[in-house]
Amino acid sequence: MKFDSLDEARIHYNKYAKHIGFSVRCSSSRKSVLDHERDKQVFICNKADKNDENKVPVVKLRNRLITKRYECKAKMRVKRIGDRWEVTQFVEEHTHEVTNKFALKKYLRSHKNIPKEEMHFIDLLHGVNLSAGRIMEIMTELYGSRANVPYDTKKISNYTAKHNEKLRHIDIPELLEYFEELKKEDPNFFYRYKLDKDSRVENLFWVDARSEGFNAVLKKYTTPHGSLLHFFEQYMKLQEKIDCTEDHNEFEGDDKTLRVWGDFPMEEQMLKTYTIPIFRKFQEELRKITSYNVMLLHDGTYEVSPITGYCFGYGRRSYIVTADLPQQIYNCQCCKFNRDGILCCHVMKVMSAIGAVLEMPQHYILPRWCIPPPDVVPPEPVAIPEPSQKLLPYGNLTNYFATVI
Repeated sequence: MKFDSLDEARIHYNKYAKHIGFSVRCSSSRKSVLDHERDKQVFICNKADKNDENKVPVVKLRNRLITKRYECKAKMRVKRIGDRWEVTQFVEEHTHEVTNKFALKKYLRSHKNIPKEEMHFIDLLHGVNLSAGRIMEIMTELYGSRANVPYDTKKISNYTAKHNEKLRHIDIPELLEYFEELKKEDPNFFYRYKLDKDSRVENLFWVDARSEGFNAVLKKYTTPHGSLLHFFEQYMKLQEKIDCTEDHNEFEGDDKTLRVWGDFPMEEQMLKTYTIPIFRKFQEELRKITSYNVMLLHDGTYEVSPITGYCFGYGRRSYIVTADLPQQIYNCQCCKFNRDGILCCHVMKVMSAIGAVLEMPQHYILPRWCIPPPDVVPPEPVAIPEPSQKLLPYGNLTNYFATVI
């Protein structure tokens, strides 16, 4: 039997080994005295040689599992003759039981490999911040059962960790290049970085129109072990998700409407100003003013107390609200506006009591909650990128194959 390359010979013998049920490792090799290139290689069973039970390590090692050796003689020797590699010796017999159960073969050392096509798919899943466990669940669905997947969760975890390690070496240059591209597309994008004494990036800062309020949500999309480039990619994906949500809200704002709850003119104003999801939250707060009484304590200071002793979302406590009527500035102890960007029911209860319900002050209307202006230039229709188009039929074919075997 002849092969075009040494790697082709190794792959062929490893495939044979998986079919039989044993693992392969490389043994002795030799280099040619003429061209100093390898011209002989022996592939042996992983259970060749024998365990040295009397060997005591010089340094204390972790108590790891040790592969049982049986002095197995199974092997394949290949030699380079001309431009090709020929099999010069093949020993078939093993001195131990081979692994016949299909579901166990993926645990053999030389068969814990992820197919190249699936590496790209796993890169895609890892890129959207899925854990190794979640990726394994998706591959299980594609293969039909977990037993059919030719690798385990640990292999996926090791692969993604190795992928992250590669990114660390090109992380900063690629990230800065990415930033420059964004600056061309978005004039509001700004970044700066600081170098340490060794000319390495010590601090990195960026800001765009979406930066405000992202920190808490971003923690769900990133992990502390990822690279800076991965972190920023997740940031951009989160921004894209919010943009798509706003597009949906904009459509609903144009296509649908809601009924106002009361007769306050500022409610009608906010219906025309806020996106529908934000208006719903505003209206929930407006409805809750019926759950409270308000009492003037002294000039500009009010106490707002629940009528029945309890209000959903706020509990049993009373709140102090201060009002600067000439400046139309209100402050409440609940701090809802500082936290959520929407006035609370306590402030609106005071506004109702003093008759300030004709119009919502502009400084309490945050642009990020408003219906966006119409786009000037319609975007071009977008198709699925070609690499992703190739992954879809692969996944469908794998899933179909699992149902027929």
